[in-house]
Amino acid sequence: RTRIPLVEMALPALRQLSPAQYVTFIKTIKTLSEADRQIDLFEFSLEKILRRYLEPTFTGGVREAVRFTSIEAVLNECNVLLSALAYLSHSETTEVRKAYQAGATALAIDRALSQLPLQQCGLGQVDAAMDRLACAHERIKERVVHACSEAVTADGEIQIGEAEMLRAICAALDIPCPPLL
Repeated sequence: RTRIPLVEMALPALRQLSPAQYVTFIKTIKTLSEADRQIDLFEFSLEKILRRYLEPTFTGGVREAVRFTSIEAVLNECNVLLSALAYLSHSETTEVRKAYQAGATALAIDRALSQLPLQQCGLGQVDAAMDRLACAHERIKERVVHACSEAVTADGEIQIGEAEMLRAICAALDIPCPPLL
């Protein structure tokens, strides 16, 4: 439960690395994550959080320009995140649907969304969705995080994987994590 919060606590110290140390650090994290030839949720979340919070310090990068000003432009990406979160900690179909529906309802759009099959919302698709959503207007990103929070809390219990994924989503979108964690 404390892995991601500990990473977040270490971020100020990691910002003190030299540029060369940062490059070595990121390469080491990537090498360790890929050592078993599969990326698990924690490794994915860790890399997303570290890159989002440290890269601007070391690369002088600027925030993504706003490219999407309507939720409709990023509905597919929202659907990927909500579907992935729903599958994350539930094995029963009814619980998966309940979590998905809670998130979709909280998104507050005019049309109904259909949950994606599990194979269409893996970490690769989630990563691409996060990258695209990072270019959305702040209000859209806040709606997405709210909807994701609703999906995570639909069953009244937050699993470790759900918390890690929600933190990764918040980091990727540069939106504060809701206090429910």
